Amino acid sequence: MTRLVTGPALAMLLFAGCDSPPESSTEANRQIDRLASPRFRDREAAAKWLSRNPDFALPELRKRLSDLDPEAKRRAEALMPEMQRD
Repeated sequence: MTRLVTGPALAMLLFAGCDSPPESSTEANRQIDRLASPRFRDREAAAKWLSRNPDFALPELRKRLSDLDPEAKRRAEALMPEMQRD
């Protein structure tokens, strides 16, 4: 009997050989941009997403750290040690 592969198993097969799924790095970059939002709520939500998704967030944060504005850079630098522990 043939078994249909779905869910996480399918995602692993589709993205085998990729550093990360394209939509995940895109979302990580979107959230990094939100660290500089004028709205506190947006900055906090972005920090929460990034800390919950370190596999996608850390590589993107490392690439972009030197280009971030001071507020976003401060937030990113505060998140990174916490994300590296996992």
